[in-house]
Amino acid sequence: MSEHQYHRINVYSGPGSSHSWLWLAESLERMGFFHVAFAEDGKALLRGPDVICICGGDAFRISDELGAEGRNAISRSVSSGSTYVGICAGAYLGLDSRTSPLGTIGLIKAPLANLVTEVPRNLGEPAKFQVACGARTVIHPVRGRVKVAVAGSTVEAPLYGGTIWLGQGNGQIEATYDSWTDRAVLLAERAVADNMFLDRAAMLSRSVGKGHAFLMGPHFEHPEYLEANMVLAAALTSTRFSDETRPRKEIQGRPTIGLRRSLSELRIAASGLSGLQWKIGRKVWESDKVALFVNAMWSRLEAMERSERPFHTTEGLEDELRGCVRVLRSVRKDAKQGLYTTDQARMLFDSLSSCTSDLMNSYFEWLRATSTG
Repeated sequence: MSEHQYHRINVYSGPGSSHSWLWLAESLERMGFFHVAFAEDGKALLRGPDVICICGGDAFRISDELGAEGRNAISRSVSSGSTYVGICAGAYLGLDSRTSPLGTIGLIKAPLANLVTEVPRNLGEPAKFQVACGARTVIHPVRGRVKVAVAGSTVEAPLYGGTIWLGQGNGQIEATYDSWTDRAVLLAERAVADNMFLDRAAMLSRSVGKGHAFLMGPHFEHPEYLEANMVLAAALTSTRFSDETRPRKEIQGRPTIGLRRSLSELRIAASGLSGLQWKIGRKVWESDKVALFVNAMWSRLEAMERSERPFHTTEGLEDELRGCVRVLRSVRKDAKQGLYTTDQARMLFDSLSSCTSDLMNSYFEWLRATSTG
């Protein structure tokens, strides 16, 4: 087992998080990080981590879910030796701001290039172009695959509303935005995008007490971008790791036929769901994201069932999946009648994320047991 597999990585997957933590899960598995836990609240997020990771989503909702106590606890954990990795929304959360209405963790103080007082003309996707932030507005001039200069080379990574910094502030610039590719979309006029994006900081780092903080605008965790994943891996392994020997946990398996049936019903209910969009908090969710959670669960359950090694699943997961099926069917029915479905969609995505977190935790527990023979 390689050394980096012993880094205990806690990933926030609770309310406000987007599907991007699923990307992180896939990349971590491929890179051999198996000591991973997916946390649905601040208390679980702070349960003995070497690395605390918060990916994309609604930064305001995540901040509210953590609360001032949770945010301060993360800051103390980093000062005591943990590494904080914030990606997209997690990068905004990791900033140190006393004036922003967003409650931040306070790790790096650096001015944002994409925080403006006057909103420039939008060329498309208005719901994803701007987010109100008190008297000012965070705008996203470029969306999609961009090129980032890091460590003397250029790597590609997707940018979906992430941070763009004017400069390093009290941190250190680890990467800058080089250009965008033909697979990116300009949401602002080119002159505005050029000025706000080109050569601006894309990734910052800073030593915080005994620990370290990394804030990343682009999604370096996306599994389709292998070179970008290496940038992430370097951040994950930059500080301490848990090398203590732990007693191996004996996994008590449980029958999964009911779980498989519930998940199969959820797959059927999700099939054909398309064209719907909801503004939940400050984030826009598309209906096709439902399938990402469902397929992530299905593929992991299949992998564990093919193995002869027993695996454990959370009690109550089957019932929660059935609840997702009921809500999903209700959304489909009401949407066809043109009725308001945003509250149902919020409930659906929160439940899907919770179910997927439970199953992912079982899966990574199974990976750890499998890798140690």
